[in-house]
Amino acid sequence: MLRKITVLLMALVMTVAMSVPAFAASTTYDVWPSDSAAFQLQNSASAYASTGAVTVYLDLHSKKVNGSALDKHYTVVLGTPSTGSRTVTVTQVLAKAMADHSELKFQNSSGANINANATSFYQVVYNGTVYSPSGIGEKDGWMVRINKKLVLLSGSPNTSSAYGAAINNTYVKNGSTIDVYMDKVSSENDASNFPRIQNAVYDPSTKKLTSVTVEASKDWFGGTNYSIWYINPFTPLSNATVKIYDSTGDDVASAQTIADGTATLNHTLSAGNYRIQVEPTFKTNGYYANIHSQIHCTVDANGGITWKRY
Repeated sequence: MLRKITVLLMALVMTVAMSVPAFAASTTYDVWPSDSAAFQLQNSASAYASTGAVTVYLDLHSKKVNGSALDKHYTVVLGTPSTGSRTVTVTQVLAKAMADHSELKFQNSSGANINANATSFYQVVYNGTVYSPSGIGEKDGWMVRINKKLVLLSGSPNTSSAYGAAINNTYVKNGSTIDVYMDKVSSENDASNFPRIQNAVYDPSTKKLTSVTVEASKDWFGGTNYSIWYINPFTPLSNATVKIYDSTGDDVASAQTIADGTATLNHTLSAGNYRIQVEPTFKTNGYYANIHSQIHCTVDANGGITWKRY
């Protein structure tokens, strides 16, 4: 089970900033690629080789423990290699995050910190609080997505051939986002919605953010002995709350998504930095109904806007 639960994915297009010139008409921006697939087969290591520093964005989302959930964001920088090129794995990113932040631990089922060659992790410890599955074999645990997608080492989703890539042979590039989140994957009803803000409509002439569209996917295990890994594609997510937060952390606008996933905000953005966020919701068992998801933007004095996926 752990070999399938510890999974990740590389989107073909890495995290980049996207700008709208101030003189443009109202524009729809695909913040994430418009394909609906929620998985991708792992490429060879050579496709991720880099000679420079690699910066990735790590988000942690846990089930509730003692009434509260872990919801943290880290920027992790792996410096320029001393010679030649190198590839960076998710395991190395997690090890670097631990080295940079003493409050954060990724551990195996024995409670020992993972090293840079670990194939998986079992629990996360933050400031002494342990966020762990219900138990080995309980069909719950930590999932990992790269750029909002799961990674398959081989096989196809919705079949028993689907095999998740271990974290020490799944690779990231500069600008990748990594979502590490707890999920209960024993059935489609148990599984969480994993959202992404697919696109945003902005009018630079009025500095108005008109709307955003939210999609979500989910995955779970079923079939005989839970041998089939089901992965739903991204589809519109309704009844989700979307909020805009300014640079001080105040929420300045809010809207609910409708059947097509659209949240109509119609909020004018003055010059500054903003976070647009799908608010997390929880089930009675403490696991997510909708996992937290966010994008960021910067508006300049002339109404030009720059979007970031992290």
